[in-house]
Amino acid sequence: MRRFALALTVCALAFGGPSPANEHVLRHLKEVLVLADEEAAKAVPCDITATVTLYNPNLYQFFIQEGDFGAYVLVYSSSPWKLKPGDLVRIEGRSQQGGYAPVIKPDRIQRLGFAGLPVPAKLSSFSAVHNTDRFDNRFAEVEGRVLTVAPLYLDGGETQFGAHELKLEHQGENIEAMLDVPRGHDLSGLVQSDGSSAE
Repeated sequence: MRRFALALTVCALAFGGPSPANEHVLRHLKEVLVLADEEAAKAVPCDITATVTLYNPNLYQFFIQEGDFGAYVLVYSSSPWKLKPGDLVRIEGRSQQGGYAPVIKPDRIQRLGFAGLPVPAKLSSFSAVHNTDRFDNRFAEVEGRVLTVAPLYLDGGETQFGAHELKLEHQGENIEAMLDVPRGHDLSGLVQSDGSSAE
């Protein structure tokens, strides 16, 4: 089941030289996302300008969006970049095969300024999440009744980085979501036993 991240300058560091002139460089997320698995695995060079929609290296979360297309960028807790949602960035790197769709492995990131978050895609039902890839990795808004909320731990460990797992219900459909909040907060008040809803 796919998870939605309810979302939430950069130091420009170079780790490699420019792409050879004869290599075709992908400049839009749409071009990256249409790559077949075998093509994405060939490390196709990318030079993408897009907006950061979520950035939390401790949870390996880095999502960007260009127009109606969103993608995941590889990130680790040791990654040096200091970003926040709404930052406009230029990412130079290469494609890599992902679990669901092609991803970008960055070599260099430059913060161009602050563009603000894109207008969220508003989903009429949870079926849109389950039955299509149209909204994959996009900044979106869903509405539903919170059934449960619980701290999320990584890799079976005891360290909790502030993320919580939500289970939502809307018109008989259920969906799981991840809520990125500071650690130590009691979120039990979000659970709703009546017919009210939360965004």
